[in-house]
Amino acid sequence: MAVYRCGACGAVLEIQPYDKVATCKYCGVTQTLTEENDGHRAQVKVDHSEEISAWMRRVFLLMEDQDWYNAGLYCEKIFDREPENAYAYLGKLMAELRVRKKEDLAYCSQPFDANGNYNKIMRFADPALKEEISRYAKLCRARWQAALQQKTEKERREQKEKQSAEEQAREYLAAQQAAVRRKMAGVVAVSCVLLLFVMIGK
Repeated sequence: MAVYRCGACGAVLEIQPYDKVATCKYCGVTQTLTEENDGHRAQVKVDHSEEISAWMRRVFLLMEDQDWYNAGLYCEKIFDREPENAYAYLGKLMAELRVRKKEDLAYCSQPFDANGNYNKIMRFADPALKEEISRYAKLCRARWQAALQQKTEKERREQKEKQSAEEQAREYLAAQQAAVRRKMAGVVAVSCVLLLFVMIGK
């Protein structure tokens, strides 16, 4: 009888001659057994779908609780099983950006379309998921650009108002100084007239 080994941990599987599936008693992974064409050698095809599905649910439950760190760790575990799992990259992206729902990606404070996890989603996702996340990325960038433009315009207005206030202050100071000079000139003129009268009187 052929010896089957666990595709996950390498341990020898305990199976009966006609078993098609087996669960490793050491690591708990359920796997499908398939024989090659020669009928003697065997290979193990590991089915991680249930395990990954459970981990993926765990990721999104953790994000509901805002446990971003552990959500990211579960995504890394999924990558060990399926390096091209687009939903795991979505979970990783959401954990990094700290959003609880994928719809909230559209409201991130900074664009994320240059993020490595976003690029992996665009690379590995099915067309529907790719279109959805791409739409959120475009909305996020549009909102960010609009906010940046508003901030720039506000700063420009504030700078203009500041310059106008400074100009008004300079003009007011110049007017005050001119008034003081005129007053002083008047005082000097009166003093001169009085001095002249005093001298004439002598």
